[in-house]
Amino acid sequence: MSSAGSPQVISNLSSVEDDSLLVCEASDDCTHPIDIIVRSSDGVRIGTHKSNLFACSKGLVPATSRLDSFGSSSHTNTLQDVVLPEDSEVIQLLLKFTHYQPQPDLRLIGTNLLFRFANAAEKYCVYSATGVCNIVMEMSMKDQPFEVFQYTSTWGYVGLQEAAAKLAMAQCPAKFFAYAHSINRSEWRDLAEQQTHKLTTKEVCDSLREFCKGSEWPEVFGAWFQKRDTLRSALFFPLNNPIPVLHKGGSARCEEWHSFYPQLLGKMAVEVPCEDKFLSTLESLRPILKDCIHCGMVLKSMKERVHHGLESVVKKPLAEFLNH
Repeated sequence: MSSAGSPQVISNLSSVEDDSLLVCEASDDCTHPIDIIVRSSDGVRIGTHKSNLFACSKGLVPATSRLDSFGSSSHTNTLQDVVLPEDSEVIQLLLKFTHYQPQPDLRLIGTNLLFRFANAAEKYCVYSATGVCNIVMEMSMKDQPFEVFQYTSTWGYVGLQEAAAKLAMAQCPAKFFAYAHSINRSEWRDLAEQQTHKLTTKEVCDSLREFCKGSEWPEVFGAWFQKRDTLRSALFFPLNNPIPVLHKGGSARCEEWHSFYPQLLGKMAVEVPCEDKFLSTLESLRPILKDCIHCGMVLKSMKERVHHGLESVVKKPLAEFLNH
């Protein structure tokens, strides 16, 4: 644990100004003496017991705090004030799980608090809570797959991680793509990246800014944008070169085509270069052709060529573009 994220003793108080600090807030039936005060990141001070923290966690008590030679805490009128980087909601839950008592039902707490608490329980090795957190995380996976993936990636829950990855890639590909790159999981990054070309450039750029640190995000964004540009070229090659099909009278195009074709090019010039968007645009404009059989043959050929052209680029790993 880095010092920035570790508990720190900031003062030794010769007396306790607030009598409420001498009462254990984690349990109504607790009779252990208060011999340490925990201060949260939002400034809340909570009295608790070194013996419980030593027995049920690892790292919640700084190395400067010691139990006496008999394994119990020495209770005097001097209480150590220990600052934790977690907020008071999380600390209150952590302290409850360091007491022998029925524990809170984690299914009933808010999603944001659940993820904050689960990470803190893992960080401080509060094993009475970690197993329950893991179960509730699995229950939350359908609605919050990306957050579950982050949690499992941090703490090594491989089975749950794989399941969360599949859902997260489908539900939030840009965030998943950026996060997978930031934790050096190139296989997941490349799978998610294939889904991002259905999204706008801004969505992908914003996700990379959020999850990739420092100067790393412009490099991966540059590679992603180069691949998108290659996809656009692959899309427009068949669009710019439609096959000629002779109509009645020997003409290669009908009157309706001359109205349809400029609109197709114009719309695709501003759309994302993906097959789904191309097909939906094509179908929306198709009534202009008035069921022309000959133009239908042109469109069939165009669809096939667009599919194969885009597929050949989409399957390329991002590393090919990162190395350029």
